[in-house]
Formats: sequence, C-alpha cells, structure tokens
Amino acid sequence: MLLHLITGKQIFEVYKERVHSFIKKRQYEKFWKIIELDNKEIELSPEFKDLVNSMLDYNYKNRPDIIDILNHPWLDEIRSLNSEDFLVYEKLVEKKLEIIMKTLSQ
Repeated sequence: MLLHLITGKQIFEVYKERVHSFIKKRQYEKFWKIIELDNKEIELSPEFKDLVNSMLDYNYKNRPDIIDILNHPWLDEIRSLNSEDFLVYEKLVEKKLEIIMKTLSQ
C-alpha cells in the first residue's frame, strides 16, 4: 500500500509475475529498476526503498512490525521536511491518492 500511495500505481497488478519473481529471489535492485523506469517523475530515496524492501521480505518473520516501521529513517526523513517542502510533498501524496481512488472505483 505504501508503494501504491507514493507511485500512484498498483505495482503488483501492473507488473505481475516479474515483480513477484524479483521479490521472491530478493533481487530488489531489479525490482526498483522497473519501478523507477515507470515513475521517472518521482525520486525514491534509499531510505524509502529500504523500508519497502523490508516490508516485502518474502519471509513474513523478517518483516518489520508497526513499531519498526514508525521508527524507520524514511519516516524521519518525511518528518524533517521544512513546511514548504512538506506542502509540496503533501500535494504530491494527495494527487496520488486521487489517482488511487479513481483507479479503485473503476
């Protein structure tokens, strides 16, 4: 859901088996190449990728719990944005949410 929120796309619906294969094999660099090629307008930070990688770990026992997620450096990065940057980010997220809602309603 986090990846969907940031990219505005249902990644696992769009890329299907290719993406699942990369995740299962822990080939995250290949996974991110696909995502970034199709989302050139969005810069995905290493911290964001790290969080998503950990959440997508094929072994559910290795995935972070909510406390780990809330304490992840990517959320610190978001919290540290100055108010002007945060407003820009917030508008981007709102736009992505609109796209998601439109997609889900179809």
